[in-house]
Amino acid sequence: MDLIIGIFCNYGSNLKLQKGGLYYFLKSLRKVNNICKVKILCRQIDIVPELTSFCQLMNVELLPSIPYHLQKSHEFQIYRYFHIYNMLINDNIKYDKILISDLVDVIFQENPFSFKIENGLYAAAEQNILSDTSNSSSLINMHWITQYNNLKGLNYENFDNKYVICCGTIIGFYENIIDYLKFYNSVNLNFNNDQAVINIYIYNFNKHLIPVDYDKSKILTLDKINFDNLKLNEKGQIVNKNNELYSIIHQIDRCNLPYMLNLVENM
Repeated sequence: MDLIIGIFCNYGSNLKLQKGGLYYFLKSLRKVNNICKVKILCRQIDIVPELTSFCQLMNVELLPSIPYHLQKSHEFQIYRYFHIYNMLINDNIKYDKILISDLVDVIFQENPFSFKIENGLYAAAEQNILSDTSNSSSLINMHWITQYNNLKGLNYENFDNKYVICCGTIIGFYENIIDYLKFYNSVNLNFNNDQAVINIYIYNFNKHLIPVDYDKSKILTLDKINFDNLKLNEKGQIVNKNNELYSIIHQIDRCNLPYMLNLVENM
């Protein structure tokens, strides 16, 4: 059994948002995969009738598992990996593949568990290069990484000419996801930055997990992507340089959102 897990906080009954929304995430997913397990972590206050009804329709499990001392939505967002790790360990189910995903700016064109995952973890590369000092996205990512400058084994040369790895869609086999979450928890005792950690984890400690170039990948992250430069097939779907469908499209609000939403509605 495969699993998708994410968090949904502070949106109430708003299933459609300015950046997309849970409606488009689940509608596109269930058109390409109607059997994988989907679990959504949330607060009890977030579980409103509209959300409950939609999740029942989409065969999605809501988990109001927020600890009492983390009642603010931003705290839940920041510490979501701790909750996910605890859920996986306590669930006592060894899933095959796991996708940890953002839920409100992601859509699917193809079953996200159908493509090959080399070395256990599939890293989603952006088009941004970490060492590009003229790129605002690159600069903020390197700033986040410097928050961990006391981490033993951190070598900034490892980020030269490397793609930014996006933390919004992390997919891998069960054991590899667990290993990543253990690492994540071990380095976040005083502060937390998930985007920095995934780049540190791969470029410093797991160099065999080479990210696939974004234009040949099965995951497309749209930060700073010009829609006119995207390649479309005869059906208007977005494909990579190998003419393969991007299975997962992330940050849909950053590149022609109406087109991305229309993709879902016309699947």
